[in-house]
Amino acid sequence: MAEIGEIAERPHRIHRFRCREGTARGLSRPGFERRRRIRLFQHCPSESSKRVGTPVGKLAITGGKPVRRKPFTPWPAYGQPEVRGLQKVLASRNWGGYPFPNRIADRFSEKFARLHGAKYGLAVANGTVAIEIALKAIGIQPAEEVIVP
Repeated sequence: MAEIGEIAERPHRIHRFRCREGTARGLSRPGFERRRRIRLFQHCPSESSKRVGTPVGKLAITGGKPVRRKPFTPWPAYGQPEVRGLQKVLASRNWGGYPFPNRIADRFSEKFARLHGAKYGLAVANGTVAIEIALKAIGIQPAEEVIVP
C-alpha cells in the first residue's frame, strides 16, 4: 500500500495519482478511500500527468471496455509429429530419467540446446528443479542470499 494525496471517491476504478515517486496507477477498493490508501499495480515514471485522482478507465469485469475481444489461441499447440513422439515415449515405458540413460530425453536435450545455441542441455521435471540445479552448479548453498531482477 502506498500513501497518496486525493483519490476519487468511486471504488473499483483505475486511477492515476501523483506521489513522491512520480505518477502511479492503482486500483481503489471500498474502504480504501477513507484511509487515503490505494493498492498500486503500476508505477509510471512519467511526471507529465496533471490529472490527480481522475479515473482513466473502468475495469472490463465491471462493465468497462475489454482489452481483448477474441479468444486466445488453444494451448498447447501441437501436430502429428508431437503426437507420434508422445506415443513413442509412452510405448517405451521410459518416461523419465530412470532407468538411466533415457535416450529419448537425451536426444531432446541435445536438440533443444542446439536450437538455443547452448553447448549443453539437460531435461528436468520442471522450472523449480532447473533453478535448483543451476544454483547448485554455481555453488550456492542453502540460506545464501540470491538477488534476482
